[in-house]
Amino acid sequence: MTYSPLLSVITAAVEIAAAVWTFTGIGRKAVKRTAGAILLLLASYQILEVLICAATPPSLLLSRISFMSVAWLPPLGILLISILAGSTPARIYAAGLLFASLVLNLIILLTPDFVGQTTCRVVFALFRNHHASFLAYCIFYWLGLLGMAGFSLSGSRSASARDKQQLRLMAAGSLGFIVPSLVTVLLFPSVTTGSLPSIMCHYALFLALALIILIRREKNN
Repeated sequence: MTYSPLLSVITAAVEIAAAVWTFTGIGRKAVKRTAGAILLLLASYQILEVLICAATPPSLLLSRISFMSVAWLPPLGILLISILAGSTPARIYAAGLLFASLVLNLIILLTPDFVGQTTCRVVFALFRNHHASFLAYCIFYWLGLLGMAGFSLSGSRSASARDKQQLRLMAAGSLGFIVPSLVTVLLFPSVTTGSLPSIMCHYALFLALALIILIRREKNN
C-alpha cells in the first residue's frame, strides 16, 4: 500500500507546537530547554520520514540524516532525567552518550552506504542496514533507552515529591514507546523487519505526551 504522510505530519505538528509552548513561560530553564529539544528531535524524524518517502526512490541521504537526528534522543533523555533526579551518575552517563552520539553522527555522515535501502509502507519506513557500524549504533541506542528507563525509575525513589512525579512520567513515557514498539515488531515480523526505528519514533508520541504533562506540572510549581 502507498505511504501516507498524514500520521507523521500530525505527530510532527503536535510535537513542534508542544516544543514552542515548552520554551515559554515559567519553570526551570534547564528542564524546559532539554524537554523542548527532545520534542523537536522527535518532530524532526517525522518530517524527515515524510521527505524520505516523498522521493522516488526513497532518499537514502535523508534516511542517514534521520538516524543522525534521533541519535541525540537517548542522551538528551538521560540528561533531563539527571537534572530532575540531581544524579551525578546519570549526568556522567548522559555525557558519555552525547560523545558517542557525536562519533556515530560523524561515522554515518562519512558512510554513504550506512542505509542500503529504504522502503515506505503505509505509515512507516523500513531501513536495510548492512554496514558494520549499524551494530554499534544499535548497541548505543539500546544502552540509551534502557538508561532512560533505569535512571528515571531509580531516581524517583530518592527525588523530591515534585521531581518524583516528573521522573515517573519520564519512566512511563520511555517504556510507553519502547515496549509497544518491540511488541509490534515481534507480533508482525513479516511486515516490520527493518522498521523498528520508524515504529519507535511513531510510538514516541507517548514520550511526547509524557513530556507535555511534565512541563505543565513544571510550570504550575
